[in-house]
Amino acid sequence: MSGTTKRRSSEKRKEKSRDAARNRRSQEAEIFSQRCNALPVPSNVQAQLDKSSVMRIAISHLKLAKIIEKANDEDEKTDHLWMKALEGFVIILSSDVDIIFVSESVAKYLGISQIDLIGQSLLEFLHPCDHDEIVDLLCHKTTNKKKSLFLRMKCTLTTKGRSVNLKSASYKVIRLSGEFKEFEMEETSDENKENNSQQYYIAVWRA
Repeated sequence: MSGTTKRRSSEKRKEKSRDAARNRRSQEAEIFSQRCNALPVPSNVQAQLDKSSVMRIAISHLKLAKIIEKANDEDEKTDHLWMKALEGFVIILSSDVDIIFVSESVAKYLGISQIDLIGQSLLEFLHPCDHDEIVDLLCHKTTNKKKSLFLRMKCTLTTKGRSVNLKSASYKVIRLSGEFKEFEMEETSDENKENNSQQYYIAVWRA
């Protein structure tokens, strides 16, 4: 095979590789767009989300949908918590200390948007001295279903009503009042139900 033929063959392989990469990026962009459009957030917010944010919010939304489904199936009554949050916010925490859901009103009191909180670890927004307490509480199943907590959460609102960068945020003491709910998140055999159940803390903060 001559040198010219080899170069042509090499160029064809490179072109095929570039075409395959373009097609892959196009497919990824289409999937990303579909997932983004499916999120229960306003279109103006969707336009600001990157891929990692879309995945983070999508995963939390799926978990939240499962929690609501299980709560309805098991006739778990939490309406009173939502009513109490009319002048505050609702938050749902997993046993991994992740924020599964927080109501949009959280921005009014902490200055941090709902989108920036959902799917994140609560520890990123807590005072370091409160980490051990919340981890110990959420990571171990408890028989005490009702629990109130005092936590120091980051707040980007100043006393003058201005908003600062998260890195410059101060800490605001909040009192969460809520209940632990335990749900079997996947279908499983009777002997594995205990290991498959997950605990969530559904709480409210009132202004």
